[in-house]
Amino acid sequence: MKGDELEVRGEDLVQLVQSEPFRANLAKAARHTARTGYESGFTVYQDLESGEIVHSGLMKGAPDSIVQPSYATWARENLERPSAHGYELMTVHFHPATLEQPLDISAEDCGALDSPFPSDNLRPILGVGATDGSRGYVVFLQRAREASLCHGTAPYRAIDELADACEAELHWRDSQDDWVKSLAIPGAVRSGLLSFDLSQHHYAILGDPSFLRAFSYRTSVTPPM
Repeated sequence: MKGDELEVRGEDLVQLVQSEPFRANLAKAARHTARTGYESGFTVYQDLESGEIVHSGLMKGAPDSIVQPSYATWARENLERPSAHGYELMTVHFHPATLEQPLDISAEDCGALDSPFPSDNLRPILGVGATDGSRGYVVFLQRAREASLCHGTAPYRAIDELADACEAELHWRDSQDDWVKSLAIPGAVRSGLLSFDLSQHHYAILGDPSFLRAFSYRTSVTPPM
């Protein structure tokens, strides 16, 4: 990483989710939501200058939200960056879900795909998960272009399109892969599904995260002074 150029490498994202701090946070959040019925999550930061990765602690929310009015607003206002040059690389949070109750990705969740810092050309990765306490999955979404999804012409109103796709209920017994693929909007949104189980005490045991290689991008940024 150098100067005002930022490269988010797909292989680095794969290694990030395979790391012990990430898998520990994933297990903590999943277990908390399964036990309490409350949303919970965490954020991963990266320093623009040094490349250092910083994992936040566990954020505990309410039954129907991790924050009000949106996760992006909460992250901007309540989480401290690890340094003046830190940015949000990835946020993950869990919604209460059971075999009978599907995962719901809200319009507020979709809005978090835009960087909460308007001057950034960054593309934060959003993970929304569901668990029954012994296994689960996380749907990962990322903006595929620098322009905001809420404005612009290519494509039109991508956030609304994504929100409409998310309204198709996802049940444990349904084809999860097909549903997640339906969330990908060419030129606007990338999507992928990571499964995991909680049979190990401290860390989530992951499925194949190789799809995250497609979440790589390069951009130019102006670090805060």
